[in-house]
Amino acid sequence: MRAVLLDTGWQSPNHPEAPRRFADWIRATRGLCGVYFIRSTVDDYVGDEPAERGQILYIGESHTFQLYETLTRHLQRWSSPTNRAYERDRVELRALLMVDPDEAIARQDDEILRHTPRDNARVPF
Repeated sequence: MRAVLLDTGWQSPNHPEAPRRFADWIRATRGLCGVYFIRSTVDDYVGDEPAERGQILYIGESHTFQLYETLTRHLQRWSSPTNRAYERDRVELRALLMVDPDEAIARQDDEILRHTPRDNARVPF
């Protein structure tokens, strides 16, 4: 497996005292690179498709040291139907923080093959 500086574990994206704000751990990812996971916390619809509790919905990465921006864009409403948004109260997140940007790309590809997330359109070979 690829070198991971820190694994945040599964956590809520919401700040515990101000649910409309992102949690401190997410805000601390500014300027970092790594791989992130989004999984369902409900047996219900997440987005416009059904999901099971614990199902990994999406895996992404940032190799440009913009992990915060890349991760949080999935938790905001979009006007474009091609950009998937997740309801913050229906998902939890995990991030693998990495030092080497190239490692982030490779690790994302490894994790997509391992977990086959519901919403990843591009599956690496």
